[in-house]
Amino acid sequence: MSVEMPIYLKQLEPLTGALEMLRYLSRGVASADDLIDSLGLSDRSFDKAKRRLVTNQYIAARSDGILELTQKGKNAAHELLEYDRLAGDNRDAGSHKIARRVLVAVPRVLVAGQPAPVTIGFEPDSSGAWRASAEVVLRLSALYASVNVRGDQTVSLGRGVARTSLELTPEFYDQARLRVQIFQLSPDGEDITDCGGIFLDINVQADGEPGSLVAHSATIQFNNL
Repeated sequence: MSVEMPIYLKQLEPLTGALEMLRYLSRGVASADDLIDSLGLSDRSFDKAKRRLVTNQYIAARSDGILELTQKGKNAAHELLEYDRLAGDNRDAGSHKIARRVLVAVPRVLVAGQPAPVTIGFEPDSSGAWRASAEVVLRLSALYASVNVRGDQTVSLGRGVARTSLELTPEFYDQARLRVQIFQLSPDGEDITDCGGIFLDINVQADGEPGSLVAHSATIQFNNL
């Protein structure tokens, strides 16, 4: 069965970087430099794609220049990722890719110098096709903050929920960034696949209490081993 991209997304497809920016921002907010460097875009291509996405209200620029998806953009990114999943399965039935959602729960606001809880979790497999437990590697990095774990963290991911916890301590800056890159080990441990990731910019205040927990999510493509 053929899979068709929604017409409004197809209209963006000829514009270099537009769909890639939707995919990237589905993982979290980003600066212009992040998008240009990570997606390999020229300044001209980025400016054209950004202008179209802003004009069509898929993305918005915050007062600090950071770009984020609007609600319309989140809906579009969700449809795009679903198309990617279905089209990928249709193009190559032997690839056995399965989409799982990763969630990162952090306080809405952090307090400088105070450790804050962070939970990273994976939703259960909703496809019914996940066959075996997989070893998933979480590579954590922080900007203007520190995490209380060293090195890569490994999670055994089966059909059900899987999660791990850590603490993030922000420095005395207005924002801290947490990046979670996700990899999958082959059963023999010889190969590792980059599955994507998510990064978050979190506001920091000088004192007071941290904000309530907020969950951020992204869709990750795993090999079904």
